[in-house]
Amino acid sequence: MPSGLSGLSRIVEGVKRLVLRRELVGVDSLGNKYFRKAEVLNGRPFERRWVSPVRGEYDPGSIPPEWTSWLHKGRADPPQEEESMRLEASRLAMQKKVEALEEEERKRKFRMESLRLQGQQADSEPSMTRFVEQLATKGSSLSDPSLVALILSLRQKPGSQADF
Repeated sequence: MPSGLSGLSRIVEGVKRLVLRRELVGVDSLGNKYFRKAEVLNGRPFERRWVSPVRGEYDPGSIPPEWTSWLHKGRADPPQEEESMRLEASRLAMQKKVEALEEEERKRKFRMESLRLQGQQADSEPSMTRFVEQLATKGSSLSDPSLVALILSLRQKPGSQADF
């Protein structure tokens, strides 16, 4: 019986080809199939183009730009496999560059936020006030005798940067 089904399937496919007269022009790297069919409308010939998505449901984001251009008749000929491979490699390289830039930007924002939280601008000089505040926030007690002695000695030195 299975041989009868395959024979019936071949007949159905043959009838479809005769009625539809569609031509498979290419398959992209995702498995989407692209077709065209010559038709006549009001005595004028034109070409109908469409895609048969691999997953059955059309998603514009899953169609490569070169094929989108062909579908919308922005280009006369369908993209060749070599061209599609070259463009895909270019897209992947660009994506890696974008990811690297995003990571760099994330690190820059983190640094700037850290400096802002410390009350320090990126180009400002360190100050004794910020130093003491940092010590106080890290659990040191300002009543610690060695810390008090250090602060007093820095305060009394001429030309010291103590700004309190």
